[in-house]
Amino acid sequence: MREWLNLIRWPNLLMILIFQSVCFYILIYEPLLRIENPYSAITIKDQFLLTCFCILVAASGNLINDIYDSRLDWANRPPIKQIIGRIISVPRAARMYQYLLVGGFVYALILAVRKDFLWSFWLYPFFVIALYFYSYRLKCTVLFGNLLISGLVAILIGIPFFFHHELLLDIKEQQPILYENIQNTFLILSGFAFLITLAREIVKDQEDRYGDWLCGCKTTAVGLGLNSSKILVKILLVLLLMIQCLLNIDTEIIHWAYPMILLYLPVCILFIYYTFGHHPKLYSRVSLFLKIYMLFGLFYYTIIYFGRAIH
Repeated sequence: MREWLNLIRWPNLLMILIFQSVCFYILIYEPLLRIENPYSAITIKDQFLLTCFCILVAASGNLINDIYDSRLDWANRPPIKQIIGRIISVPRAARMYQYLLVGGFVYALILAVRKDFLWSFWLYPFFVIALYFYSYRLKCTVLFGNLLISGLVAILIGIPFFFHHELLLDIKEQQPILYENIQNTFLILSGFAFLITLAREIVKDQEDRYGDWLCGCKTTAVGLGLNSSKILVKILLVLLLMIQCLLNIDTEIIHWAYPMILLYLPVCILFIYYTFGHHPKLYSRVSLFLKIYMLFGLFYYTIIYFGRAIH
């Protein structure tokens, strides 16, 4: 059981569960209570179904990626860390992938029937095909695979806004400024997730560049070279910092402590460490830092930034 959980990246799935729950409560459920919407209680069940749908999509994507990455992982990871091919056979992993696909289809069907959310009927095959094609082909391309994964993460972050949009229109009629703040916050969350994920995907390519090169997998780090890919990551970090400063440009000086401590300072420290660091585990540490930073950033914009915008 533990091996299966590691294969589907259970910490990432837990992150999706926690973030979507907090995001739903603050950005959708609580605003609906403000306008005394009679369907606010029903949205909890609908959001639970949507979160399960997103978790199954992410789990199936992680698993198919591990299946196709088994050869690369043998070149990039110590043998003791290999699961597919050592503990779990490829056919068994493929069967589990099929079960996840069936589960995702069932939830997509329930969402379509329960909410007339026909998007789920084209979003689900889109996610499945995109993640399969990434694992099968686009992973070993320069930037295309990185951009695809970053875009899919951004969609997963913003999907609750579209899923509950009919109810949010009631907020738009009664409190248009509140609706605009909700819309802008979801846009910021998706953009933030896109930039961080893109930078992290390139860093992960740098971490695995030697094994990828040996296996003939031309990732961004292999195709552009280590120095060029590092410059690209630093450009993304600077762009991220500039955009975040612009978002807080109208904020009073006294309120700059939160973004300074939670957002700006960590990026500056990471930039210096990434530029001058030469530790063998540099890229794995930067990748982990970006993952943690993304989590903190998402909660910051959901809780602090949105809370300040509506007061």
